[in-house]
Amino acid sequence: MKVGLISDIHSNLHALEAVLEELDGCEEILCLGDVVGYGAYPNECVKMAKGVSKACVLGNHDAACVGLLSLGWFNPYAASAARWTMDRLDNGSLAYLRNIPRSTHSGIFFMTHGSPREPTTEYLREVSQARASFDLCDDRVILVGHTHVPLVFMERDDGPERIRPKDGEWISYRRRRVIYNPGGVGQPRDGDPRAAYAMIDTDEEKIGQFRVEYDVEAARDAIIDAGLPRMLGDRLTTGR
Repeated sequence: MKVGLISDIHSNLHALEAVLEELDGCEEILCLGDVVGYGAYPNECVKMAKGVSKACVLGNHDAACVGLLSLGWFNPYAASAARWTMDRLDNGSLAYLRNIPRSTHSGIFFMTHGSPREPTTEYLREVSQARASFDLCDDRVILVGHTHVPLVFMERDDGPERIRPKDGEWISYRRRRVIYNPGGVGQPRDGDPRAAYAMIDTDEEKIGQFRVEYDVEAARDAIIDAGLPRMLGDRLTTGR
C-alpha cells in the first residue's frame, strides 16, 4: 500500500494542490499538522486536508489559531498571521482543528507534530532529542513535522544516526526504528522552495522523500494581497 505523508501546509493552497496531485495514486494520506498559519487560504486548506487525510495531528499554528496555544510563543510575523487566520476561520474549520489530536496512531505509525516528548512545540532536530523520542515511544516508525526540513533519524546500537534525505531517496524501516520528518508542503525551510512531501510503501517497508514545483509567485502574491506580512510571502521564493 502507498501512503502519502504531508506536513506544514500553512494555508498554502497552491503548494497543497501540487502535492496532492503527486500523491493521487496513494490509498491513504497522513497529515502531521500545521494546516493553517502564514498563508492566505486557511479554510480552503482545512477543507482539503480534512477531505483527503485518513489521520491528522495538531500543529502549533493550528493550536494557536483556535486558542489552544498562546501567541506569546510566536515571533511577531507568525503571531500576526495567526491573528489574521483567527479572524477568518469559519465554523467548520474551527471545529475540525479543535478536535484533531496532538498525537495518534495509524497502523504501525506514531504521528505527532513536534515530538513524542512535546507533541505540539518541540523542534526535533538533534540526535539527543531523537534518543529521547525513541526511549519514550515503542513504535517502529515515528512521524513528525514542525521543522519544515526533511530529516530522518535511524536507531542504531551506538545511538541514532541523523540523515538528510535527498529528493527521490528511499529510506528503509525494515527491521529498524526510524523517526521521519517529510519537511514542509507550504513553507520549506531548507533552501529549496519546492513543496516537500513523502510517500510510504508499506509493502516494501520504506519511505521516499520528494519535491514538487508549484506556483510560488501566486502563493506569494496571495499572501501580500491579503495584507499578511510581506516577509511571509517573500520567503516562499527562497525556501528559507
